[in-house]
Amino acid sequence: YQELVVTGINVGKYGLDLTEGEDIYSLLETLCRRFPGIRIRLSSVEPAEVNERLLNLMTGFANFMPHLHIPLQSGDNGVLARMQRKYTTEIFAEVVERVRVTLPHAAIGCDILAGFPGEDELAAENSFSFLAQLPVTYLHIFPYSLRPGTAAAKFADQVPGPVKDARVARLRELDVQKKAAFYQQYCGTEQRVLLEGGDEQAGLFKGFSENYISVRCKGNTRLVRSSAGTVVPVRLVEVRGETVLGEIVNS
Repeated sequence: YQELVVTGINVGKYGLDLTEGEDIYSLLETLCRRFPGIRIRLSSVEPAEVNERLLNLMTGFANFMPHLHIPLQSGDNGVLARMQRKYTTEIFAEVVERVRVTLPHAAIGCDILAGFPGEDELAAENSFSFLAQLPVTYLHIFPYSLRPGTAAAKFADQVPGPVKDARVARLRELDVQKKAAFYQQYCGTEQRVLLEGGDEQAGLFKGFSENYISVRCKGNTRLVRSSAGTVVPVRLVEVRGETVLGEIVNS
């Protein structure tokens, strides 16, 4: 394997039930040291866990991929409080800025839940405006869905389905714009891309760069078969929808 993704329901809590001193940061350092030839990627981490220790690891190890997914859920402080989130939009913006300063080329993604109970038009607009100016790379957007037995299910001010759908659609348009803007910065550059297979008939590879750019590039059938699961240099050429077309650089 060329890449190892550290994942879980709450990755940042790793080690709480283990020997004192073992935590997610020590695990990541161990992985980076033990497998220097393998790309290490962190799947998701809470805002409070994006600290100096994590950023030092990311800058200190070349095989720690410059990519963070940090759940936000809403860009409105009132909705965040109702969700019982332990951060505000101001705190979240500071976290993102810290990552941007430390790792200028990093991909930063966040989760957004549209239509949480009590999200009125003003809160939805606050959330959209906050996300529009936030220097993140992509958004994972989900409509709130009622779950019986949860506190949120008991709220009287549920958001109607069509309203949620409209908010999700608007946020997804913003996601496409943000990806395109991030990807465009790297057109003309050479990136190391992990190929994950492709379409043999079309001779088309798919894969991701170190900073999580979705890449498609052409090659002959023999190359598609032999190169799947390997890291190759690719020159990025053109943003095409939610991916970038590239050309494999002959070594």
